[in-house]
Amino acid sequence: MSLMEQEYVRSLKPSCVAVFVLRRVAERVECLLLRRTGLYLDGVWQMVTGKVEEGETAWEAALRELKEETGLHAEELYTEGVETFYMFPLDRMYSNPLFVAFVSPEAEVCIDENEHDQFEWLPFDQVKSRLAFMTQKECLRRVEQYYINETPSPHEQIDLKKAYFSLETPRLRLRHFWRSDIEWMSELLADPQVMEYSLSGACDLVKSREIFSWLMSQTEEYGMGLCAVFHKEKKRFIGFCGIFWPKLDGQIETELGFRFSPEYWGQGLAKESAQAVMQYMRDERDTKQLVSMIDPKNSRSIRLAESLGGKVLRETEYKGLPIVVYGYDL
Repeated sequence: MSLMEQEYVRSLKPSCVAVFVLRRVAERVECLLLRRTGLYLDGVWQMVTGKVEEGETAWEAALRELKEETGLHAEELYTEGVETFYMFPLDRMYSNPLFVAFVSPEAEVCIDENEHDQFEWLPFDQVKSRLAFMTQKECLRRVEQYYINETPSPHEQIDLKKAYFSLETPRLRLRHFWRSDIEWMSELLADPQVMEYSLSGACDLVKSREIFSWLMSQTEEYGMGLCAVFHKEKKRFIGFCGIFWPKLDGQIETELGFRFSPEYWGQGLAKESAQAVMQYMRDERDTKQLVSMIDPKNSRSIRLAESLGGKVLRETEYKGLPIVVYGYDL
């Protein structure tokens, strides 16, 4: 792929999102507007907007910005189209995914005072006059036509229960892997330190894609799998933690697994993420026990397993290599 083609592909990845937030009240639908505060667009009324962070899909960014800017959670989320505009101070064209989020009519708005100083729920006939930009008004017209006057297409609705899985700890955010994460995963699996005690050793791109495809298929089959782990302060991918479903000694095991970039070793992050996964498996999946299959020479992982309450269940072999099986009673 040429440099020009690579740049074109990169330009297609969304950098920002916008969300029209709606609620159904009695016989009408109201739209939430927020008033900006600060040097940029001070006093301008707008919908929820924000940047897509590293490791996020656009719809994940929409849900996160909705929560951060308003304290609200979407009950329904739809893809509406694209908001395209030209920003003359930067001489840049932007094409941002636009979403429509329906929230509970009883939910209370809690605005981020660093970004907004006021909010209002308005009927649609009053929203247009508040918006400052023609592109936003055109988007509003489409939202009113296709989401208020007509029944939204089910093909544009994002199944939140199926699609959105996320765990949070004080320092970390965990989510299921997406196909677009292959580049990060490949870099991690290519690191000799990370893969020292793995079956495959450091992986080339072909092997990484093979492993990644297998991991994705496990998540689809079992509904839970490995999670990409992001450092919230650093805003970057640092490794993975989650569940494998290997066949060991003739039966499918529920295995807790983790690998992190070496620069994040020794900070308690693997333990923090593992505890979040263990709690989820206990509380939401009613799992009674997890296991970890560890190379007996891997003292670092053994110490982590023991710190998580793991006990040696047995010694055996997996694909011809000796392992120690640790069990965690949940």
